[in-house]
Amino acid sequence: MSPIHALIKNVLVIYLNNFKYFLGLLGIALIWNLALAVIPVDLATSLRLLWPIAIASLIISLFTELALIKGFAAIAANQQAPIGKILLSALVKLPWFIMLSLIWSVIVFTGLVLFIIPGIAFANWLIFFPVLYIIENQKGLRIFKASKLLVDRAFFPILVRAAAIIFISIVLAKLASRGFEFISLTIIPDQYLSARTSIQYSASGIISSLIQPLIPGTLVLLYYEIRKMI
Repeated sequence: MSPIHALIKNVLVIYLNNFKYFLGLLGIALIWNLALAVIPVDLATSLRLLWPIAIASLIISLFTELALIKGFAAIAANQQAPIGKILLSALVKLPWFIMLSLIWSVIVFTGLVLFIIPGIAFANWLIFFPVLYIIENQKGLRIFKASKLLVDRAFFPILVRAAAIIFISIVLAKLASRGFEFISLTIIPDQYLSARTSIQYSASGIISSLIQPLIPGTLVLLYYEIRKMI
């Protein structure tokens, strides 16, 4: 299995070499995050809309994850598909993916409640279910068993690599957001506080969206490496 630095490098190479392509797959998420940042909503209205906004954000995030996995898988297999075709495929698969993600959440949350270590183990065992759903078109609860069988071949190497890319993604998002916040504080006067806040929120949303492909890309490359071991 590739070292962590080599795995991350491969993900970044694919992402940056096909940046415009992935930007197309991220389009809906980018628009949604920008809309949340710049559309003015008063406090009373935002409280009433909290749950609808949270649910819509979750659905868009899952839809984008499906599209990114499909995109990385297509490029890794030298079969890059049109953006529209990938987005349509992600939309068709979205309902079942939402159900599977809810089941995954219940399993992992139960493990975390019982004790932290079982929750981490469950999350690692089931880490490939989105990839199996997209690439192998597996459905139903057996997809979780299939993911566990793959992870059992290299449980700790996969755990370490997954933890590393999640940590790196969080750190990159925080550093980029803090950097942009510092720049905006420096160049935008206090009398334009409202505009400055909107810009900061917009930048944070864009940064989060642009970093999102790192985790799906890592899962896809790890999946292909595990498949080669079988």
